[in-house]
Amino acid sequence: MRSRFNDSALVIFANMVNDTEGVGYLIDQLESLKRFLFKDKEGTISKKTDVFLAQNLVPVFAEIEEKGLEPATDSAQLQFLDWVIGNLKNLPCVKAILAFEPTETFSARLNSDISAEIGQKVILELVVDRHIVAGAIFEYEGKIFGDTLEEKLSLALSRLLQNLSRGKASK
Repeated sequence: MRSRFNDSALVIFANMVNDTEGVGYLIDQLESLKRFLFKDKEGTISKKTDVFLAQNLVPVFAEIEEKGLEPATDSAQLQFLDWVIGNLKNLPCVKAILAFEPTETFSARLNSDISAEIGQKVILELVVDRHIVAGAIFEYEGKIFGDTLEEKLSLALSRLLQNLSRGKASK
């Protein structure tokens, strides 16, 4: 079933966030805007919520309004925000276990690369595990993909021990 709202609007919102923390914060911001839609004001969501609109949302709503993607009536605007929130909650999630706390720039680049590889926007669930010496482990749709120094060292040690035991056995 097709939505009556344009997916381009969702892309604008989704591109604001890279991880589960960012999605949660954005959803909270959008939820708080809903209560201001029926305050006897006319116009766009940004006009109705002017003093309460977070600065990070100002350019987003400006772009949506400029492209004509925002509905005009109170009830349609409420449905629009509910639609955006529902779709943000349903974005595919990739769990990324890293050895360090990533910077915002690193998270954005990682999100962009993984989204491109998967073919759709994803949200990262970032987990820091200081036991990972180097590398990362990713989980997506129940499949685990990892490439860590620990795994490589473990494999190399296993091969070394096998070779040593064969050397002893052959003498």
